Amino acid sequence: MPDFAYVAYRGATASTGSIEAASEAAARDMLRSDGFVVAELSVDRASSGLRREIRLRKALKLSDVAWAARQLAITTTSGMSIPQALGMLSRQRRASSIGKVLGDIRTRILGGASAAGAFAAHAAELGELCVAMVASGEAAGELGASLSKLANLLETRERLRRKVRSALMYPAGVFTLALVITLVMIVFIVPIFAKLFAQLGGKLPLPTRIVLTASHVITHNIWILPLAAVAAGFGWHQARSHHDSRKFLDRLALRAPVVGGLLTKAALARVGSTLSTMLAAGVPLLQALSYSQAAAGNLVFADALEGCGEAVRDGTSLSEAMSRYPEVPEALAQMIRVGEEAGSVAEVLERYSRRVETEVEATVEGLTSLIEPLLIVSIGILVGSIVISLYLPLVRIITLAGNPSQPT
Repeated sequence: MPDFAYVAYRGATASTGSIEAASEAAARDMLRSDGFVVAELSVDRASSGLRREIRLRKALKLSDVAWAARQLAITTTSGMSIPQALGMLSRQRRASSIGKVLGDIRTRILGGASAAGAFAAHAAELGELCVAMVASGEAAGELGASLSKLANLLETRERLRRKVRSALMYPAGVFTLALVITLVMIVFIVPIFAKLFAQLGGKLPLPTRIVLTASHVITHNIWILPLAAVAAGFGWHQARSHHDSRKFLDRLALRAPVVGGLLTKAALARVGSTLSTMLAAGVPLLQALSYSQAAAGNLVFADALEGCGEAVRDGTSLSEAMSRYPEVPEALAQMIRVGEEAGSVAEVLERYSRRVETEVEATVEGLTSLIEPLLIVSIGILVGSIVISLYLPLVRIITLAGNPSQPT
């Protein structure tokens, strides 16, 4: 979206700055919602160029946004003004993308923009969740508390993501290693044995013939491997780029043995913590449901939350709307129903998300301890079967040499 430079008045006070919006009309509406009377409005070429430079250099990481939220919460709560805090933090990280973003936000605020408007100009880098929390905190006069809640949420999400990633990356890494070892044996070692067997003659055992045939096909068509890898990568990218195919893959991931349960709990933990944090900060329910869709990280849950939002907009309670989707655990819908009756939905969701986060951590530990011996055994069987198939003819030759009367 383009940036618009403006001159606007609030009462008798003139303010200048820039704001990001989809169009000039949208920019005027945003300024009017902040209480400004717009005098001049035009596309800000320089600010748009800075924004493009920030995007091209480096995308913001979740850990960087969590760090910024935590530091801003500490400094603003201690009495430092938001421009001072932004200036100090941008100098600390001046060489990184987060430092440039914070510096630009400070410039916008000093130019007269509200904190919500300045953060909204960098929604693509910081995320809509961050912008919404800043806006709700500024409107309630509790920006420090809102930033602290945002920091807690982002730190929890980052911790869960690391745990889930570590649980999935370990078997993926071991599988890749096993594949590389197998390819090295088939491409470089098996042909040596193939020449030896050709010189000896005689009929080879079936396992040996299978390994030799696989080696012959792969070594004489080695160019197919990188082509297949590129095709697989392109196909995966295309599948993840379309809603229906991506949802199909996400559903398969949730149904995968062992790993599916972990991914389901992680998604529920992210959704629960996001909803509870935003509701506690005063964000309207429909808006909180909208932002929770991105936090789910899975289109199955994201579409369910979208459907829940439409049902709530039509007058249905959140608990009833969630009970319509089999992806949502019945226990969660029942807990929300209790929270709606007691007027404490945010507290109920916070307790639920904490419990699920604990289950995720326990599942990761159990999964790691279970997968490690299974992977070791699988690699042993894979490599061992190739080695045994290669040595079977040699063992047979040695047996025949010791007992010449046996038929070949």
